[in-house]
Amino acid sequence: MSKELRTTGEAAYFAAGNSRHGFHSYYEECFRDRVDHLLCIKGGPGTGKSTLMRTVACEGERRGYTAEYYYCSSDADSLDAVLLFGEGKSIGLLDATAPHVFEGRLPGVQEEILDLGQFWDRAKLLHRQGDITRWNREKSDGYRAAYRYLAGAGEVSDALYDLTVTMIDQAKLHRTAERLLRGIEPQKGGGVRIGLCDSIGMRGRVTLDTYLHLGERICLIQDYYDTGFALMRRLADLAFARGIAARVSYHPVLPDRIDALLLEQSKTVFLVGEGKQISAMAERTPRARRLDMRRLVHRDLFRAARERVRQTARLREALLDSACDALKTVQEAHFELERVYAAAMDFEAKERYTEALCRKLFDGTLD
Repeated sequence: MSKELRTTGEAAYFAAGNSRHGFHSYYEECFRDRVDHLLCIKGGPGTGKSTLMRTVACEGERRGYTAEYYYCSSDADSLDAVLLFGEGKSIGLLDATAPHVFEGRLPGVQEEILDLGQFWDRAKLLHRQGDITRWNREKSDGYRAAYRYLAGAGEVSDALYDLTVTMIDQAKLHRTAERLLRGIEPQKGGGVRIGLCDSIGMRGRVTLDTYLHLGERICLIQDYYDTGFALMRRLADLAFARGIAARVSYHPVLPDRIDALLLEQSKTVFLVGEGKQISAMAERTPRARRLDMRRLVHRDLFRAARERVRQTARLREALLDSACDALKTVQEAHFELERVYAAAMDFEAKERYTEALCRKLFDGTLD
């Protein structure tokens, strides 16, 4: 399965993932109570939700706001949300169409609905009703197949972890975690925020380099048949227990496993990945330290189960490849739907609406 390490130059994350359990959303954790004013955008594919968010975010940054960008886990070229933080004011915009579920607690007060359906020509969509129905069905079929493969990959991952976790030298693991956190002071009221750095979707597997970009002290943990997740869990448990403010990323397919951790005050980052992925990260961040999990494994125990471990890992990789193939069929149907909806849109009116929205949000003026 191809893996792309993507540079965005932004504080960029994912807020959901295609997982072993289906679509797994972190919308509540990422967006609830994070901003004063939250705009929930409704509209079909190709109606310009992502473009609207990008336009508002660029205007906000021009005016001195700090932005966090959250990309779509299925299509990493599109946005799911943007959060803007200014002096005494914060604004969020998010895609609130299916499968994203987000209900406002104070609609009209804290949350506002933006309906981009007001800019489409319904007659044109009705004319393509048969095509829209067919492509939506193809998308659903593709996701259903992908989630079956991802569920299988999750089960195989559990089997692999059960094989290898017993091979870890637990005393070494604990000492290593303590040493890696040495010098990082406990904090009062340090919270934990979520921001995923990895996704598996229509474009294969995409990893955002945000954690590398934000870190000043970086430790790249080279995984060894899933043993790296045990060290990440120990690091996270110790940091959380000490009240250290942290940003955490969960594995997109295995949401119970942590694949990245940022300790915000010290700007210390821990990332776990496979050999090629870690090598690509190391090339971009020469200052990073590398830790090979083979140092923490009883090699004699591994040798006894080597063939079974490798067969299990190959089976998981085959299932992940099959999930990516299924998601490619989703991509084809999705892009067809985008073209249909885009052809029915009055984008000039929608852009005027976006300009007026920026004036409303940043100048407090209503048109």
